[in-house]
This record gives sequence, structure tokens and C-alpha cells, in this order.
Amino acid sequence: MTETTISTTRLGYDLVDADNHYSEPYDCFTRYIDPAFADRSINVKVDAKGRGKLYFGDRQFRYMRVIQTDYIGAPGSLREMLDDMENQEGFVHKEVIRGWDYPDMMQREPRIVKMNAQGVRGGLMLGTMMLQAENEMHDDIPALYANIRSYNRWLDDEWGYNRDGRIVTAPMISLLDPELAIAEVERVLNLGARAVVMKPGPLWGHSPVEPIYDGFWARLQEANANLVFHSTDPRYLAMLGVQFGESATPAMQGQTPFQWYLTAGKPIADTLANYTLNNLFDRFPGLQIVALECGIGWVVPLLHDMDHAAHMGRKGYWPGSRRAGRLRQTPRGPQRRPDPDDHARQRREAVRHRGLREAFRRRRQIGARVQRRHRWSISTPSPALAGAGYLAVPWGKRTSRWQGADRPSCSCIRYRARVRSSVTSAPVSSRSASLACG
Repeated sequence: MTETTISTTRLGYDLVDADNHYSEPYDCFTRYIDPAFADRSINVKVDAKGRGKLYFGDRQFRYMRVIQTDYIGAPGSLREMLDDMENQEGFVHKEVIRGWDYPDMMQREPRIVKMNAQGVRGGLMLGTMMLQAENEMHDDIPALYANIRSYNRWLDDEWGYNRDGRIVTAPMISLLDPELAIAEVERVLNLGARAVVMKPGPLWGHSPVEPIYDGFWARLQEANANLVFHSTDPRYLAMLGVQFGESATPAMQGQTPFQWYLTAGKPIADTLANYTLNNLFDRFPGLQIVALECGIGWVVPLLHDMDHAAHMGRKGYWPGSRRAGRLRQTPRGPQRRPDPDDHARQRREAVRHRGLREAFRRRRQIGARVQRRHRWSISTPSPALAGAGYLAVPWGKRTSRWQGADRPSCSCIRYRARVRSSVTSAPVSSRSASLACG
């Protein structure tokens, strides 16, 4: 298909899909597996209901137990399920489809036709099984990399890494073995890959920013390739969830609200904090990271928390080497010419602030006078009350002769005070103000 066949959308321009998915067949890991690892490959066994169950050798996957090619919610079913407040069946889609019934979910050419019809010029595409491979096989590193190589060969064969700029796929990678990771990333980059996908989170007792992984980051930066993170469970359920009494291996659709919290944006936020605070992006400034399907609510808190952590820990040990001037103020841009009105504006601001200070000084004097007269403890007025001329006096702190039955029935005592305006320096006429007593 040529680009001229792309339909025009109602938006008036073509779309680029940053998070698209294909459905994987049963043999995506086994088609090109090294025969030495045939008995330790990721494979599918069909159950009595006709659903493919995922296995590593003879061990069933603990998180994603059913291949989504056989069982996935129809478009729109997730929202329908979440909006149904009376549904007590849990995370169960009412309408389910199979990838086998939709060629555009399984094959490249039908997908291009679908993209043309929808006005999509290009897209980044990922699988689903691949995202959990490292979690399931971290205890067998040789078999893990044999499956990674096999999967990436299948991906290039079926979809291509980047054949014509329309579909960009991200081959999978793992950093559990630095040398094998560098060899595989060099192989896929030489075949045209523009992105690789990796599990977020820690590396089973190691950090991806440790110097032993510098060769991987250097190769990624040199090729100007993107590192992609997609929402998944990086074993937070087994590492953190169990410490709160949660199950270590729940089914993906059977997670508790707290388990959803652990696997939403938190793993990627923690990963980016580790990369940033260990100075990865200064050592490799050309790195580009893409975070998909994890929301954006964590972004602003992450920036605040990293600033605070960098300030508090600036005297400590920086595992990734501390850059000179890390906390130095960012250089300012070209200075603009002085504005003739600047001086007058500054004078007006100074007069306004003097007026505010004078108003609060007078209020403090009035409060002190009332306190001396009635021996009351005057609390600091809240901004809302202070702006209206109120001075808060909690009854619990009073020391006057009014005790018990002698407490006045009125809720406030009126007095007259001469105040100065908080906006101008000109005095205003005497007015009644209230002294709140409760």
C-alpha cells in the first residue's frame, strides 16, 4: 500500500499510534528456538475450554496465564465492565474476541490495510507474552536469552522491525546478562530496529545504571534507538505485595486494588528515578525512553520527589558518579533590555507590601491591647480571617474571669478599631470589626 491510500481522518491530519499491539501465535517463541533449549522454551498448551495456557517448559506462567490471542476483551468492553457498578463477577469481559478471527491482529499486510482505512500513517507495535518472559525465566538466564533470540527472529520475520516506516516493532531485551544483552541489541539494531522493549524495575539485586551495563547504553545511544517501557508487573507483587499480605502470584484479572496500585505507574516512576538519581542521563545524554500505558499522574510527583531526594542526598554517595554542578542554577538566557516602566512598577509593589506589613502590624497591636485588657490568649489569625479584620480567640485558652456560668452568651464582642488599608497607604474611616470568640 502506498501512502496516498491512507484515508483522511476527521481531524484533518494523519495519526501515529504510539502504543499498538499485535497478537502472537502459539509458536512465536518456539519457531526459531535453539534445539538445545527446546524443552525450556515458552510454549502454549490448550486446555479443555480451548484456551491456550502459557508455560515455560512444564511450569505455567504465574501472571499472564492465558495467551491473549485466545482470550481478550472486545474493543470497548473494558469501559463497559468498569462502568457496570452492579457487576460482581470481577475483572471479566462480557464480550470476548480471539485474535485468530481477525487477520489484521495477526498479520502485517492486513494490518496495513486497516491502518490505511483508519488514517493511521504509522505506529509502534508491541506483543503481550514478551512482557512477562523475564519474570518467568529469571532463574534460567541461558534459556531466557535463547527465547529472546527466538522471539526476536520471529518478530522480524512476521512483522519486521522497520520495513517501510509504517510499522515499527520493538524487539525484547533483558539486562540480566550484560554480554548477552549487548550481543542481542547489536544484532537487532543492525537489522534495522529503532526501539527495544525492556521490563521496568530492578534487575534481581542490581540496577541497570551500574557500570557493567554501560556498553548496552552506549550502543543504544549510538544507534539513536528508543528504550520502551510498557505497563506490566516487574515482580512488584512478589517483592512488595507479599510484605503487605497480598498474593505473590495473582492472575492478572484477579488483582486486588492495592496490587493494581503496585503495577500501574509506580514501577516506571521508580525506574526513571533510579536512572535519573544515578546520573544515567548525564553519562548518556542521547538516551531516549518511552513509557507506554502507565498513565501520567505520577509524573509531577516524581519530579518533585527527585528534586527533594537530590537535595537531601547531595552529600552522600552517588552510585552512578555525581556530575559536577548537578545542583547548580541553570544559566539564564539573554538579558532583555530594561523596561522604563520597571522602576515605577517596583515602587508600586514596594508601597503595596509596606501597606500590607503596616496593616498586620496594626492588627497585632490591637490584639495585644485586647489581650492585656481581658487577659486572653490571642491565637494567630488565619489568612481568611485576618483579611476581614478577625482575630481568632479559642475559648480553651482563655484566662479571663469568665468561667463556666459566667461565660457570656454572645458569640463575639464588638469593638472599634482604626485600621489601615492593605492596598493603599491612606487611612480609612473607623469601622466595626468582630473579635471571634469560638
